Amino acid sequence: MTLRNRIIAVISAIVFFVLVGTTTATALWSTTASVGASVKAANLAASCGSTAMLNASFEDPVLAGTLGYANDGEMTGWRAKDAAGNPVRIEIWRGYDGVPAGTGDQHVELNADVPGTLFQTLDTVPGQTLQWSLMHRGRSGTDTMQLLIGAENVAGVSQGDFSDDNTAWRRYSGAYVVPAGQTRTTLAFKAVSAAGGASIGNFLDDVSFGSGPCLASANTVANITNPGGIYRPGDTVEYTSVVTNTGSSFSQGTLYEAVVPAGLTYTAGSITINGATRTDALADDTANYVSAGTKVVARLGTGATTTAGGTIAQNTQTVTVKFRAVIPAASAGTTINLTPSVTYANGLASGWALTATSNTVTYPVAIGADLAVTVAATPANVQKATTNTTVTWTVTVTNNGPLSSGANGTVTIAIPNTGVASTAVPTTAAGATCAAISGGQSVCTITAAMAAGATRTFTITRSVAAASAVGATFTLTATAGSSVTDPVAGNNSANSVVSVVDTIVPTTPGTPTATKTATSAVVSWTGSTDANGIAGYDLYRNGVLYQSLGTVTSYNDTGLTAWTTYTYQVRARDLAANVSALSGTLTVIVPIDTTNSYQISDSRCLVASNTSGNGTLTASFTCGASANQRDWTFQPTNGGFTYITTGPNSRSWTVAATGTAITVTPAVGSNSQEWKVIVVGATYQFESRARPGLCVDQNGGTVSLLACNTADASQTFDVIAR
Repeated sequence: MTLRNRIIAVISAIVFFVLVGTTTATALWSTTASVGASVKAANLAASCGSTAMLNASFEDPVLAGTLGYANDGEMTGWRAKDAAGNPVRIEIWRGYDGVPAGTGDQHVELNADVPGTLFQTLDTVPGQTLQWSLMHRGRSGTDTMQLLIGAENVAGVSQGDFSDDNTAWRRYSGAYVVPAGQTRTTLAFKAVSAAGGASIGNFLDDVSFGSGPCLASANTVANITNPGGIYRPGDTVEYTSVVTNTGSSFSQGTLYEAVVPAGLTYTAGSITINGATRTDALADDTANYVSAGTKVVARLGTGATTTAGGTIAQNTQTVTVKFRAVIPAASAGTTINLTPSVTYANGLASGWALTATSNTVTYPVAIGADLAVTVAATPANVQKATTNTTVTWTVTVTNNGPLSSGANGTVTIAIPNTGVASTAVPTTAAGATCAAISGGQSVCTITAAMAAGATRTFTITRSVAAASAVGATFTLTATAGSSVTDPVAGNNSANSVVSVVDTIVPTTPGTPTATKTATSAVVSWTGSTDANGIAGYDLYRNGVLYQSLGTVTSYNDTGLTAWTTYTYQVRARDLAANVSALSGTLTVIVPIDTTNSYQISDSRCLVASNTSGNGTLTASFTCGASANQRDWTFQPTNGGFTYITTGPNSRSWTVAATGTAITVTPAVGSNSQEWKVIVVGATYQFESRARPGLCVDQNGGTVSLLACNTADASQTFDVIAR
């Protein structure tokens, strides 16, 4: 026997003697849960024993309301009898009268109907040091209760009287050494006095009796990348630890630590406690990751903080911790082990450092070679043509390691049927052979092992038929497999798609021409050509897209404004949405309607003073209905100028070549009777052909010719249709 065990045996005997020979254990263990050194040693010798209370906080049965009763035998673990030994009811509270439970949801009152005793009997081991704990509270005032512990069916030894008022719950705790030969031990709770009467008072909750808290960490691992499958380099794994307290009292300062196995890469932000995500930073919440030691740390239980662990209650309360990591390539062919640790203290005797039982998680990492496949086509796309086009696909298989791929790997190449028959075998360099094409594919065998970093290349040539339509696609797919495990399955297959395209733009349409009327222009152009067909034309007016047309080569643009300049351009679209360059520009000046008569006004109307002979061009102060104001007509001449005439006798505006006076005289075909009509916004100027640079100017009642000035309101006129 070691010196430490001799000391524990001696101390156990002393504790047994003291506790059995006295009526209270509080001499060794006070109500504040402090404990003498002798009790510490005795308890350490029997830590994580099997003795534990049933239904310690009276949660079974669950009440439907706030107050109820359980007959003798109806409450798990507990019995109740009166002084004569007859069964009595147990009174259960669930928030009744606003009184909260000490822990959980329910508590009991000692005497439901008559004074009695509430008790529970447990299997015990003689010589075992057991802790007891309880929570007590008065109901109507200060109530007093007594705890008795002893052999089954024998009056127990009092562990003390506990008196408390009705303002708060108070915890009491102590220790008891099981006497020799005592294999069944009873805890009994008896009311001594109550402020409300013998059967009204003494609330009881959270009773524990046993060898203390007993935590166990049940650890498992799951492959997230390959669920249910083998573990491979590159896979993400998730570790789960379920920490359970199967002891007889609560733990304290519960701390979980797991050193991430060497080489694994911890997944940032993956720690969860009971499903709630925790950050990796220290002091943010109840968990963190220590990068210097590659360690996951979690502070568990009720009351856990950023710096200290909390409590895990007895009666199988559990806390679940999870985190993730990635298996490195260097771990291929090795076995990975993880043994998390959980340390804690006895909640009834803080300072006793205890360690939970924790199983080791172990799994082998498959030996593997990561075969990655790429496929490239030359050309990447085929221009629609009148002859067949040759395309060469190159398949490259690369072993990314970490190990050799081994021999007898395969590369299956699915070859598109592009309308040109061929049975040629794909070509390859040394280290692989390819079978003849069958069923649209060729199976190639890697005949020599590929070391990490090595490649194998396969070349396949086909022709895209000239008859293939624009937009048709042809896909070659290659898939590689190794005779050893491939740790990264996502890159084992690749393809390359070749499309038939048309990138050649149509020819440029011819410069448009136009046939004009007073309000429209029929714009026409010479059509474009394209090897694959014209889809239509875009007509631009004044530099802006105006109409998208079909395959027509003319457009009637109606609703035009007289004396207004318009420009037109055209571009072609082919069936592949290629567009040609813009055509040359057509400029159209829409003439005024020569069949109509007009008034010419700038708030006063121009008037012919004589409509039958020679006269003057004067101004009146008010535009009226007389013919000499309203019957101005515009007759274009061959030179792009206009005769402006009035009345049935066709009197024209005339200006002497050497003067500036404007008269109305019969039309004789002289350029002194021709005028250029100039658009100025929504108004017009009239410039003399005989006197270039001089325009009609109306100043009061005088009409004369002055230097053209578009800013001069007396030179701009409205042309008002009659």
